[in-house]
Amino acid sequence: MPNNKTIIIADDHPLMAEGIAAMIHRYTKYKVLSIAKNGKALLHLLNAQVPDLVLMDVNMPELNGMEAAGKIRQLFPQVKIVFISMYWELAVQHAIKKINAEGFIPKLTEGAVFLEALKKLMSGEKVYLTNSQPANGHKKADSNLQGKTKLSARELEIIQLIKKGLTSKDISARLHLSIYTVDTHRKNICRKLKISSPNALVKFVHENNL
Repeated sequence: MPNNKTIIIADDHPLMAEGIAAMIHRYTKYKVLSIAKNGKALLHLLNAQVPDLVLMDVNMPELNGMEAAGKIRQLFPQVKIVFISMYWELAVQHAIKKINAEGFIPKLTEGAVFLEALKKLMSGEKVYLTNSQPANGHKKADSNLQGKTKLSARELEIIQLIKKGLTSKDISARLHLSIYTVDTHRKNICRKLKISSPNALVKFVHENNL
């Protein structure tokens, strides 16, 4: 395995980013140069050090993954772009393929599968995984629930932010959407999940690990 390949990780969840970095350092010969907490910080890092591959979350504050990827394609076209995200459904993958990213890895992917995917990506292959190897039975049940309710990628994104305790105003600022649009998404989520109140929605997403 080549030992001169480098990676920068961008994720606004420090434990996730540090865990991925630790796995890469322990089980591969690749080097993690830096960890960025959002898309804006990632672009700042790229001005000082350009890696072979950027591994980043789709949803990040300041500048999300999709927006950051567009700028990377313009400024650093030689860098491989790989997304790692909770939002593994086909709608998200299609959006990622439109910007010609090299890969997509769900955050529920097992370590061994992740490392094999990383090896293929570094060798020049494109890798788009699905959530077919869940970490446990509960996650598989959750994915079935998402499929049955027909939640969109944006609705899943908003659910995750609701779960973090963000208000509609907070979500509006984070996703660069109007509050009206966020409230409309929330109403659609409640309708699809057959939930009657905001409090019931928060309780539901926690109980079902959405």
